[in-house]
Formats: sequence, structure tokens, C-alpha cells
Amino acid sequence: AARAALRGARVRARLEAADDELFDGPRRVVAVPASLAEASGIDDGALVEICTGRGVPLRAWARVRDGGAALSVGPSGLAVLRAAPGDTVEIRPAPPAPAP
Repeated sequence: AARAALRGARVRARLEAADDELFDGPRRVVAVPASLAEASGIDDGALVEICTGRGVPLRAWARVRDGGAALSVGPSGLAVLRAAPGDTVEIRPAPPAPAP
């Protein structure tokens, strides 16, 4: 029952390709619709993980935007995920770094 509850709490979204790479200096950025950000507890500028269920998650900083329903990811981000526009992924806040 606990596993089913955890699965049900996951926030899933469709991917869309951004026209250009999304970076803020050295930081990769993903455009997150406000509705998805609210559902997943993600604030603007927060570090997030995007998971396909295969391979490692993509980490990026969230840029919350009005409108839309899909996560906008640049071409190199899609390549890292080995995903294509229209694929469904999970988005979640990245776990905090361990204390030194």
C-alpha cells in the first residue's frame, strides 16, 4: 500500500523540445509550467531531477513559467535523457546535498 501511495504521488509530465539550449551560465535550465511546479513542490530556481525510468536522472534548475503543460528541455538535455519530445517523465525536487 505504501509503494502504491508513493507511485501515485509522482508528478509526471510530457517533454517538449526547446528551440535552443537552456542554460544560465554553467547551469542547465528546464522550463517548468507553474501548474507542474505547484503539484511537485518546485520553486523557481530550485534544483530538480527529471527521470525517464531508465538511466540516470537529468539535473537542472527550474525556471517556472506561466502557461503550457510540458517541460521544455534543450536538445542536449533530451540527448542526456535519451528521450524525445512527447515522452513522459517524472519531475521531482533534487535531494539535498549531504552535510560535510
